[in-house]
Amino acid sequence: MSEAYAIERTSEEGMLFPKDVMDAITEEERRGEYTLERLSEARPGVIEMVLELTAQGYSTRRVCEVLKPLSRNTVAAILGKYPERLREMKYQLAAKVRTAAEAQLERLIESPEKVPLQSAMIGACALIDKYQLLIGEATGRLDVNYVDVNKMIEQLKELAREGEKVIEAEVAPCGSLTDGEGGVDR
Repeated sequence: MSEAYAIERTSEEGMLFPKDVMDAITEEERRGEYTLERLSEARPGVIEMVLELTAQGYSTRRVCEVLKPLSRNTVAAILGKYPERLREMKYQLAAKVRTAAEAQLERLIESPEKVPLQSAMIGACALIDKYQLLIGEATGRLDVNYVDVNKMIEQLKELAREGEKVIEAEVAPCGSLTDGEGGVDR
């Protein structure tokens, strides 16, 4: 086979795969379904943008909307392939947020008359919460107090025997958080 014939045949067919396979690949890409290799070629920079948006707290759905057309499957594949890079980006963002929070607090301390107290505190607190969230720390506290219902009933009975006025009440059993009934399960 001559070189000229090989070039003519390749350009005539124009594709590495049969037409039906190429049509299917093209249709998938129109819907935002890419292999990671193909995404790098077809839309350079999108992988980095997916990681950046995710590090900033965007949901998969929102990332897909911002980077249309891009499917959830493609975003999931990117996040699965580059977890270390995503973690690194979150820590870089956390460092910037921490610096901004510190600057806000310093401004408040150094020139309280120039910064409305309420605005400064709200801004600093929001930045601190965002920082804690990015580095995986808690952003809120939840205090759970358990009550031993049987012990409480016995105490009420004891008060009644001693002549204390006890409000009449009906104690109804409640479910647990794990059984879907809405009660507390230890």
